[in-house]
Amino acid sequence: MTPAPESKHVSIKLNAKTITELDKLAKKADISRHKLMQNLIYEGAKEVEAFDNIGFLQIGIQIRNAMKSIKYLRPLVTAEDTSNEKPIPIKIDDDTYDRITRLAQKGELSNHQLMINLINIGVTELNIADKVGIVNLAVALRDAFDTVCKLGETALKAVESQNSMERR
Repeated sequence: MTPAPESKHVSIKLNAKTITELDKLAKKADISRHKLMQNLIYEGAKEVEAFDNIGFLQIGIQIRNAMKSIKYLRPLVTAEDTSNEKPIPIKIDDDTYDRITRLAQKGELSNHQLMINLINIGVTELNIADKVGIVNLAVALRDAFDTVCKLGETALKAVESQNSMERR
């Protein structure tokens, strides 16, 4: 058995609306909010890394920086109100945290801000997927896969038991 990957405990400040959305989506998928946040950060970081590999991250950074320098566009890229944020603890594996650190440095963001962005984008994408039924389909496929695996394990145990009795 391979050892569990090393991990870091971090706290991410999220607003009440995002927390409510995370809770709704986690319940629908029958997973914890913590697991959903881990998944969104892990998958989101992989996507950003893929964008970086093909040059899109640099283009996005240039667009963001240009928008900041144009006075009338500044409100579109300024920080949101943080008065109703709540710190949510989360455990991130070291490989993902290292990926977050590299990408945050490249994007001139803090690790914290990048993780918030990944969660917010992930929640938005999941809400869209939910509206068209993809979340229900994914949950059904996951549950069917789990059932098939359990049936396979039961069949394997029965065969092993039968073989054991035949050897006697």
